[in-house]
This record gives sequence, C-alpha cells and structure tokens, in this order.
Amino acid sequence: MSLSPTIQPCAPAPASDGRSVLGTILEILESRVMAPLSLHLERARLRDELASLDHRELKDIGISNIDSFVAGWRP
Repeated sequence: MSLSPTIQPCAPAPASDGRSVLGTILEILESRVMAPLSLHLERARLRDELASLDHRELKDIGISNIDSFVAGWRP
C-alpha cells in the first residue's frame, strides 16, 4: 500500500468537441468578418451603379443623395 496519490491520465476529448469548436469559430468568422465585408462590397457595387445613372433618373426613383441612400441600404 502506497501513500502517494495515483496519477491517472486524462481521457482524450471526443472528436466532436473539436468539430464544434471549429464550427463556432467559423460562425463567428462569418458573422463578424465575412458578412460585413459582403455588405460593404454590395454597397460599393450599388454606389457605382447609381453613380453611372443620370441625375434625372435618380430623381425619378426618389434618390437625391447617392451616399446617404447607399449608407442606409440593406440587401
């Protein structure tokens, strides 16, 4: 009989834990980086398209200021 504590190795983590962590990281990356970047690119494309129109065409569809319209636009 020994008085020293018995050291037991830790059980390995199941493989699904690693996948769920990776999934969480990918969700955060999508919501914090990719979604805002996508919105920025869509707004830039819209701004370019509206800038190519004649000011009378913009007035006909109710846009008086391209920048303020694009800033409030959501896809």
